[in-house]
Amino acid sequence: MQKDIEGNLKELQSALSVAASHLEWPSVNLREFWACVKGLNELLKTLMPVPSAERKSIRTKLDELCQKAKQIRESQDNDSRVKRELVESKISDALARTRGDADDLRRARELLNEALAWMKNGWEGFNCTTQLFSFSPGKMNRQDHDRCWKQWQEVHDAIHSKHRELCDCNWDRFRSEAREASGNAETNPRLAKEQVKATQRRMRGAIMSKEQFEDINQMLDEVWSRATSSTKRRSDEWRERKIATKRAFIEQKEELITRLEAQIDDCQEMEASAKTEEHAERIRGWIEEKYKIIESLRRFVEELERQIREIEAQ
Repeated sequence: MQKDIEGNLKELQSALSVAASHLEWPSVNLREFWACVKGLNELLKTLMPVPSAERKSIRTKLDELCQKAKQIRESQDNDSRVKRELVESKISDALARTRGDADDLRRARELLNEALAWMKNGWEGFNCTTQLFSFSPGKMNRQDHDRCWKQWQEVHDAIHSKHRELCDCNWDRFRSEAREASGNAETNPRLAKEQVKATQRRMRGAIMSKEQFEDINQMLDEVWSRATSSTKRRSDEWRERKIATKRAFIEQKEELITRLEAQIDDCQEMEASAKTEEHAERIRGWIEEKYKIIESLRRFVEELERQIREIEAQ
């Protein structure tokens, strides 16, 4: 009988020690503790023989452990509440940023990622004071975690919605700029190209989807191509006008040379029939003057022909 009592007491003490071990820092495990309590209560009811005084003593110690477990739970709930409030504050800051511009939206994403990291067990990522002077494990209970997760998802959806809004807004704005540049592609190609380059600069860092970027770039490429074609066509037309103008000058000068040569022929006949040497000398002066004019005109024609060759070579 005595051996049975000693064996039973040893089993109860062992069960009590195991239960108590689950309340020791840092390996606190309330789930396992309450499972041990359930088992120990069954032992206290069914294990025989156990002296009444010993059974009462073990019951008292178990009640003390249960009270300690409740205090730990309260402390954990309080720690969970503190961490939840910190996480909620971070999520709230992220939500406020969703009402701003692209830079605010990028910051909102950063804040939301930080909040997600904070939702994990521990105090990693918090400020130095929190990390150094927090003696709790930094774990949220399921209720607080679910509450933060719900808020996190709501802000995540708000960021996604704002991202789409900014994408569509930028897309509409850049399409409008591309259409304006398109209207100048033929009439003012230089201005059109300046508008294309200005739009491309503004697109850097703008928020749009890949498809929206491709759409705008395609529009701008088409405007650039049409402006380039218009510039070439205008250049070709300018060259043709310049060449036509110079050829008209050449034709005029050649006609003048022909007239002067005819006048020289007439003067030579007049010289041959001159009555006096004085009159003949005067006529020879006229002929010499006309030859000089013809020489000057031919040099001018040669210069115009050289300019035409240069223009055609461009």
